[in-house]
Amino acid sequence: MQGSLRALFILIAAAAIALGAQIDTPMYPAPMSLQSFAVVFAAALGGPIVGMLSVALYLAAGAAGLPVFAGGAAGAAHLFGPTAGYLWGFVLAAGAVGALSRRGGFPVVLAAALLGHAIILASGFARLAALMPAAQAFAAGVLPFVLGAVVKSAAAAALCAFIRTRTPSGLARTR
Repeated sequence: MQGSLRALFILIAAAAIALGAQIDTPMYPAPMSLQSFAVVFAAALGGPIVGMLSVALYLAAGAAGLPVFAGGAAGAAHLFGPTAGYLWGFVLAAGAVGALSRRGGFPVVLAAALLGHAIILASGFARLAALMPAAQAFAAGVLPFVLGAVVKSAAAAALCAFIRTRTPSGLARTR
């Protein structure tokens, strides 16, 4: 991607993550949302650096006070609260998904997206386990999200494969 196209992609991806956060089901201790779909999709399509920069921009916007976190929440406190593990896990997941899905078709992107979701859930679990018993953190912060992670991974991989087959060879495949 060229510089201006890359910057536009980062802005759009950060906005997509913010929009995904608003499409949520309130749950305790973390809501179920479409954020992780946007994270893995942006990273699969844009690559590791673009994916990580998109997440960083999203986190910076929320920390600066824009209501981009789930439920319209904002503020730096969310980067250290109970759901902070998931938020920081987005950065790690974007890097992994972007790196592993380079030029890959549906099966490769699906595997990368599943790994990305596993990273997000593991990061979320780690933070929650510091605040509550591990069994409770796993039961409340991982198990309810597994099926959704599989569905969102498959959707992200399918959409990425669809876009890659319909763009000029250098646009969505090279990073």
